[in-house]
Amino acid sequence: MRRSGIFVLLVLLLSAPLMASNRIDRPHQVVDPGYGAILFDYYQQNWFAAMSQALMALETGTLPTQAPQAQVLLGALYAHYGMPDEAEALFRKLLAESVDPALAPSIWLHLAELHYRKQRYTDALALLDEQIGTPPEQLNRQFHALRTRLLMRMGRFEETGDALDYLNEDSLSAYLRYNLAVSRINSGDGDRGEGLLWQVANLPPGDDETNALKDRAMLALGVHYLRTGQTRQARKVLRAARLDGPYSETALLLHGRAWIASDEPARALGSLQTLAERSLQFEETQEALLSLPWLFQVLGDFGRAATGYRYAISRYTEHYRYLAELEQQIRSGQWFADLVQEPVWSTAMEGLPPFKPGRVESFATFRHLFASHDFHSRWRDYHEQLRQIHLLHSWRQRLPAIEEMVAAQVRKHREQVPLAEDMLAALEQAGWPQQLKKMEQRFKHGQQSNDLSMFASEDERKLLAAVDEVETLMSRWPEKIKPELRERLALQKGLLLWQLQENSVPRQWQRESQLKELDTLLKETAVLSDRVSSAASGDSHRVVSLGHQLAGLYNEIGELEGRGDKLLGRQQQQIELLAMTQIETTRQRLKAFTAESWAALGDLQNLMVREKRSR
Repeated sequence: MRRSGIFVLLVLLLSAPLMASNRIDRPHQVVDPGYGAILFDYYQQNWFAAMSQALMALETGTLPTQAPQAQVLLGALYAHYGMPDEAEALFRKLLAESVDPALAPSIWLHLAELHYRKQRYTDALALLDEQIGTPPEQLNRQFHALRTRLLMRMGRFEETGDALDYLNEDSLSAYLRYNLAVSRINSGDGDRGEGLLWQVANLPPGDDETNALKDRAMLALGVHYLRTGQTRQARKVLRAARLDGPYSETALLLHGRAWIASDEPARALGSLQTLAERSLQFEETQEALLSLPWLFQVLGDFGRAATGYRYAISRYTEHYRYLAELEQQIRSGQWFADLVQEPVWSTAMEGLPPFKPGRVESFATFRHLFASHDFHSRWRDYHEQLRQIHLLHSWRQRLPAIEEMVAAQVRKHREQVPLAEDMLAALEQAGWPQQLKKMEQRFKHGQQSNDLSMFASEDERKLLAAVDEVETLMSRWPEKIKPELRERLALQKGLLLWQLQENSVPRQWQRESQLKELDTLLKETAVLSDRVSSAASGDSHRVVSLGHQLAGLYNEIGELEGRGDKLLGRQQQQIELLAMTQIETTRQRLKAFTAESWAALGDLQNLMVREKRSR
């Protein structure tokens, strides 16, 4: 059972990287700025922020060109947050519409991924083969990675080789080969699985991820050889494992088992003794503490065996106390505080802080928990929620500045109202509409009475006035005025009147246009006057309303912060519950090992007594 459990653990550890590899962030052109903002958060793995941006952009219509791409991205985020039904509905809606043919393969691929997650493997494979067939170059890696996993789930291992050939020799290809190898071995095809494991194990040294995968492949080979009775091969493979790698404890335990299975228990002492000296936080160390005195007993060294059992019991008891202290730290929140270490974001666009297990003293106790997808999902959800609370705090910090701006507007409004009222009073007193009405009446009277002087220019009016004045003077002393002067004055007046008569129509039209312009200006003045009057009276209510809205915004942000804190507390409790479950599992295992050690020590002492009496 424990050997098969190792395979299960290794497969589970691989699940998270494979899921992460199916993101749709492939290079493509950004046209809409709003879509670029969504992609920025998506590239930074700020899933919640990206989803919020996408929903807001689609709601406000700020994606005139790339709305379908944003919807595809939104569907992928729905699936990431455990909403497969919503994601599938969105993808099918897009496919039912006249979607861009270049975008359709990506949608079908995501739909097939949803079928895979729902364990509808046949439907997912049909979508890939029938709807996509030959994927575009940018989707080639995702397409064949998903197809390989589907074929593995369906047990069609012979067809997976062709799919793997389409993938480059990268980490994704190595993970898929490892999973395919484990699946083949567990299905009974050990030879094919062994060959695939050796392909992974013989990869050139690389980064920590590649080297860890190579270690996993070596361990899987060791377990396979032990299960098939090839103890010599098992010893050879396990001896090559790194003693400082992340799986060195498992390798040491399996190496000791390989010697025991080879009927050479004495040669297992070195591996088990090395492992027993390591931290008891490792499950393998706990098992080695019990296996080591048993091995001494098998070798006939009863004294060291009894000492080993007592030492194991004391170590188990000590670790049991450590678990009680660790449990107290978890209940008090100190463990989680050490784990999180309050992150600081200067802007809302910064990425989430990476998880660094090395800063937690209890890392070895929870190493399998920290490697689980369940933990990382809750961890990321916690930090996404923490980001939202950070945004609320930043908004709250901006509110005083907005409040000061509103107060400044109130002060300015109070200063401008008296000036506006004075201006309105001056306009009312000037009586411009009444004056315009008089001018229009005079204009109509001049038209009807054919009063040419009304349409004369300023100089012409002066001349007419001068002529009228001369005629008045001449009428006083008619005997003194020579006839030729009368004729000359009559000629000048006639010429002037003839000039006015000749241009009377254009002059009347020009004066009528001027009156119309004045009427338009007066109407605009009336509109502006109404606006000023409304601003003087109505805007005060609007400004006061802004103050009330600002106070309401304070309350809403406070309410959201309270809800966010409660949600954050629940997410913390979920993570702490995972840790408490791990502690309880370890505690039960320690109880079992302690009971087995006491029983073995009792049996050993009885055996020693019987042998002593038989002498």
